[in-house]
Amino acid sequence: MMSKMKKLLEILTNPHQRMPLETLIKCEIVLEKIDFKSRDAQFKVDTPFPDLPAFHSLLDVVAQNLQSPVINHTLHRTFGPTLDALFGPEFKLVPPLKRAKLEEPTSDIPDVLQGEIARLDQRFKVSLDPNQQPGAKSIQLICWLDCKQLPCVPPISLTIPENYPKKSPTCHIASHEYNATTFLSDVQTALLARITKLPKNYSVSHLLDTWEMSVRQASAPNKSISISLRCLHTTCCTCMKNAAKYAHFHA
Repeated sequence: MMSKMKKLLEILTNPHQRMPLETLIKCEIVLEKIDFKSRDAQFKVDTPFPDLPAFHSLLDVVAQNLQSPVINHTLHRTFGPTLDALFGPEFKLVPPLKRAKLEEPTSDIPDVLQGEIARLDQRFKVSLDPNQQPGAKSIQLICWLDCKQLPCVPPISLTIPENYPKKSPTCHIASHEYNATTFLSDVQTALLARITKLPKNYSVSHLLDTWEMSVRQASAPNKSISISLRCLHTTCCTCMKNAAKYAHFHA
């Protein structure tokens, strides 16, 4: 059957081939008897690509948008109103009550005093007294002397008046600390003596320098030498007086 069909196709498609009229009539009769619809259904070949569902294009768009960095925002903007309409708004926890912030007292340190403290040598450490009363007109400072060449001494307290530098600061020494040893007692004595020799108006820097000089004076090595020389001088004078008395008695 297939050979006859191929031969028929060759006869019909080749214009140069000559055939008798009777043969053509037979071909026409054969073609009229063939049911092409049933044969098309019989020899139909399945295509390798099946028909895609109608929502496949939607899935492609969603897959492409999932790679976007703003996909969460887009989904929330698109489906958020719908979800709220279906399930209602989300229940949010009540935020905790905020504590009232306590206002810290503002620093009323004059610019002159701040600049002077900033220019101090590194061996002087100055800070505000934690016992400073809020709203007080005077300023309480605690000062430390941090020098490797000098022995460690307790801090001193300074009271800065309101009209500083027109009025000089006041120095306060803890007696129970500076009377603990002979050395600290000497520092206290030297400091009080030097403060009395300061001019009428002196600054915080002058007072701290005076404190340092008092510590150096109390820890100077020539102090013990001067005491020994003074004792030796007293002993020599006593011996000379006794010798004079002895010579006068025997005369």
